[in-house]
Amino acid sequence: MKITGMNQAMGVYQAQSSPSKIQKRSFSSQSKDTLSLSNTAKEYQIALQALSQTPDIRKEKVDAIKESIQSGTYNVTGKEVADKLVKQFLDVKG
Repeated sequence: MKITGMNQAMGVYQAQSSPSKIQKRSFSSQSKDTLSLSNTAKEYQIALQALSQTPDIRKEKVDAIKESIQSGTYNVTGKEVADKLVKQFLDVKG
């Protein structure tokens, strides 16, 4: 098998990869990157800050329930539990 035109292909390759033919870009040191946040992103940031300052457990409510359990006055029916479960499921799905 004879390959012809190899010299021409090499000439094109060398012309493209030659440093004198490559255009050089100059970057000015005065250009600065900027960042701007959308209003939605700013609102998320505010919400996350407020959430990080909110305790995970509502101590007053937990203490009230503990006290009512210990005193024997905490009564929850099965219907109340089922209603809450259904409501929570529908809120998540809907």
